[in-house]
Amino acid sequence: MEKTPMFRFFIYDKLTPIHNRKKKWKEFLPQDRNNEKPLLPEQQITYGDYLNAIKSYIKKDNFEIIHYALVSIINEEIDIQDLKEINIILSKHGEFYHPSKIEIVYQDKKYFFVMNVAISIAGKSAIKHEFGILDELCNKFSQQYLPEVYGFGKTLIRKTFPVLMFLGKWFEGYHEFHASLDKNGKIKISLWDTEDGNLFLSDEEVFMVYEKISTILTVYYHMDTFRQIFPWHHAAGDFILKRDKNGVDIKLITARQYESMLEDRDNDADFNRLALLVFLLNLSIRMRLDRLDGVGEMIWLDDFLVKATLKGFFNGLTEQQNNGVIPDDFSESFKTYIKCRDREELIEIALFIVNSYNEKAPEVSLIKTEIMNHMATWIDVMENDY
Repeated sequence: MEKTPMFRFFIYDKLTPIHNRKKKWKEFLPQDRNNEKPLLPEQQITYGDYLNAIKSYIKKDNFEIIHYALVSIINEEIDIQDLKEINIILSKHGEFYHPSKIEIVYQDKKYFFVMNVAISIAGKSAIKHEFGILDELCNKFSQQYLPEVYGFGKTLIRKTFPVLMFLGKWFEGYHEFHASLDKNGKIKISLWDTEDGNLFLSDEEVFMVYEKISTILTVYYHMDTFRQIFPWHHAAGDFILKRDKNGVDIKLITARQYESMLEDRDNDADFNRLALLVFLLNLSIRMRLDRLDGVGEMIWLDDFLVKATLKGFFNGLTEQQNNGVIPDDFSESFKTYIKCRDREELIEIALFIVNSYNEKAPEVSLIKTEIMNHMATWIDVMENDY
């Protein structure tokens, strides 16, 4: 007789179990963390619908997706009969997906995954494309900044409503972080630690966080095709943080697009350097945007993040050099390239970038207010530190 693992369901953490006898089971899922735009009636599903949809997909074809994921991690064949427990923990309500943490107990050891679930039209239009990008980048790059993905699929709710989802790696011990106000009304970066409680990061930790974010995005920038991971947003929780005695570590958990923002010029070296400068300036601008507590007022982060962004960018170039992607002297030659540009030219390029943004985007007015001060700081850091 085949053994079937026990399924258990939770909301946000394992302190809050949910099952079909609880009132919450029959309540509708919010569309996102703000719940400002209710789903269309035909898109509304309950917590129970959502959790059972994940269970159905996991069980499909004798737990095929779990088998593949565990074999990928353990690097040896497994026996599905040794699956003891599967815990599904709804993590949050995002703009595109409703992710759940999947805890697998196999032979008395726990393994953690994420199931990203698309319910809305916007989510469904994006999820398969994102799965493909994550799969491509994880296979092309040796760095493990992004989650590996193990399978994409579909299941039906009420026999007619399709729900799309993919299984990926869960980064255990990592948490979202956002700008928040301390008790004195000062903007600081708060780590949303759901296990040990929220805390404010020190300035040194904040510097390292944004330095590493800059490094990650630069590592994935392609010098010849200008492909890059964009868009990304601090407010959406795209980057997550692990903090321990060794410092901080950062992962990027989403890659909605991996495309060029400029037209290819057939390996024109001068244009390639200009394209990289555009990437760097755009990176430095976007790095300073967040929303209070992830959902509130749009804010502009501190000047010292300019130095963190530049340091992380050149670290990313060094990683590309070490991996043989670009010449060993590229980073130093690019510093020289920047220093040969006069202040007015750099500001002109930055304004060109800002004017290319969608005027209706909520952050544009804030960027236009801050851009001249930002560029003054940016140029000063380049002149004095590099």
